[in-house]
Amino acid sequence: MQILDLAPNTPEWLEARLDCFCASEAPAMMGKSKFMSRNQLLALKKGWQSNPVDSFKQQLFDKGHEHEDTARSIAEMYLVCDLPPVVGSATVAGMTLLASFDGLDPGVLCWEHKSWNQVLSENVRNGVLEALYYWQLEHQMLVAGVDKTAFAVSNGTSEQYISMWYYSVPERRKQLVKGWAQFAKDLDEYEIEARQEVIVAKEAEALPALSYHVENGVVIHSLNEYLPAIKDRAAAETSRILETEQDFADKDKFNKATKIARSKLKEAVESVQGEFISFSNFALIAAEIDVILQKMQSAGEKQVTKDKAAKKQSIIDKSRGLMNDHIHLFRPKVEPMNILILLRADHSSVINWPNWVFALKNKRTIESWQNAADEELARVKIEIDAVMARVLPNLEYLREHAEEYKFLFADAQQLVNQEAEPFQAIVKSRIADHKQVEADKAEALRLIQVEIDGLVNSWIDAVEAAMNADNLEKVELLITSVEASRYSFNPEMCGDRYSAVMASHKDAMSTLTALKIGLEEAAAEKQQEDQAVMDLANAEMGDERPTEDLLDRHNMPEVSDYDAGIAPTPETNAPAKDPLGFPAGPEEDEPRFQGSDSDEFVTLNVDDEMPIEDSLSIDLGNFIKKWDLCEEAVDDLHQIMANYHIPL
Repeated sequence: MQILDLAPNTPEWLEARLDCFCASEAPAMMGKSKFMSRNQLLALKKGWQSNPVDSFKQQLFDKGHEHEDTARSIAEMYLVCDLPPVVGSATVAGMTLLASFDGLDPGVLCWEHKSWNQVLSENVRNGVLEALYYWQLEHQMLVAGVDKTAFAVSNGTSEQYISMWYYSVPERRKQLVKGWAQFAKDLDEYEIEARQEVIVAKEAEALPALSYHVENGVVIHSLNEYLPAIKDRAAAETSRILETEQDFADKDKFNKATKIARSKLKEAVESVQGEFISFSNFALIAAEIDVILQKMQSAGEKQVTKDKAAKKQSIIDKSRGLMNDHIHLFRPKVEPMNILILLRADHSSVINWPNWVFALKNKRTIESWQNAADEELARVKIEIDAVMARVLPNLEYLREHAEEYKFLFADAQQLVNQEAEPFQAIVKSRIADHKQVEADKAEALRLIQVEIDGLVNSWIDAVEAAMNADNLEKVELLITSVEASRYSFNPEMCGDRYSAVMASHKDAMSTLTALKIGLEEAAAEKQQEDQAVMDLANAEMGDERPTEDLLDRHNMPEVSDYDAGIAPTPETNAPAKDPLGFPAGPEEDEPRFQGSDSDEFVTLNVDDEMPIEDSLSIDLGNFIKKWDLCEEAVDDLHQIMANYHIPL
């Protein structure tokens, strides 16, 4: 606050007040003053020169200042501080606000004094104040930068001195600033208009005079001239249009005159009736005149009522139109949102929409109707501006930070109508939550892809393992594992990869199945070969020679008895056989083989005492050499020898 070197009621002080918004003007600006309307304050600030204060009012002002000076001393004693009168100003929201303090303890408190009156003293005693006073106090505290005021009422004596503490109400202070801001806008557009003088109804044009008297039993009267004149006047009055305050006042007065004329006519009829018994002609004419006067009176009263209502409605319609124009200014700034929904978004009464009829109620003049409508219009403009002051920055923030996340703010029209801090917190929270959800989804998808990749790789590993498997059982286990793994994941988890994953599974199963079939066929062939070797071994150890089929399976040449070293024995006249069933050569007469270095393979004389296994081991060796057995056949023979515990 800046302390101004100004003394109250000086020309310099008055000039400074015209350029600033003053504390004593705050109630009028808020439409709560009993002494000045808002429109009058606009005219005053625009430069309207009022008449000087009359002597009576000046005496009241002087007496109030005298009480103020003596009461200040009492207050300083009670509050234990100096309370010098100060004039100060402060800039708030680009506006210069001025306040004249009855007393001020800078940075601590204000002191405001009002002259004693019964109603105000009772209010102070009960700790409540009318809007007429608290708007002034809020303005003073805003300028001074304090939060409390000692509000006193007195007649300058300690016997009639009462005070209360008034503490600033934050919401009222906000409304005050918004009110002055709207007042400044209206002041820029305000144009001074000539004021009308106080309307005094004109004397109504006199109705035709009615004269009558009774002479020699005959009623002498002017009714025959009076009746046409009354009809003409009635026609003129019923067609009159009422527009101005003067029209309404004149019409009201004429209606009253018509009522009086009817009353006088009735008195005349009664008077004639008392003087002359036969007055039928007079009474008939008088009755007709009365009907005309009654209609004229009734029509006039209805016309006043109707035209007043029309005038009120005209003022209301104009004010409502100005309100809609004000709303329309913000419409492009909030599109595509519906501004009316925004203004009604907060059901705790964001906008206290005007009740124009109630605002104009109990007002009697056109000027008072207009003042009431203008004050109500200013009030609702302030509230609309307050909503837009919250909504527009929030919308800008939303467009800047959430353009890519519009789907998160389907309730934006409800969200934007709040203070910036909680709104921004909601926006940040929703976006952060969405990003976290998306990150969680991405991580879950990544883990699923890793799992799927691992699954596909396990199928590839299974195929490689099957290719290197040396028995059918391993392959069958791998097939079972791969087939079961296809049910270990949800197809929906694969997403677009499902077809490719299933194709990989199908390929793996096809390869494994083919490997299984190959191993089964190889095993079958091996089994056949094992059976053939067994058959061959059985044949060698028995009395039968190997069959042609057996020899073919092992690629063995067919041998003659001679090539086999078989000679008939004396006992059987049949070829002798060694322990494996191969007979001795034709040169030998012995029933048993004997070794010969000249033969193609070594023969051995087998002693009866020699174990059969030993002779078998030697003869099998010779057998292998003789028939040049393949490696697989040798392996089979080794297996057979092992089964029979024959040493190699």
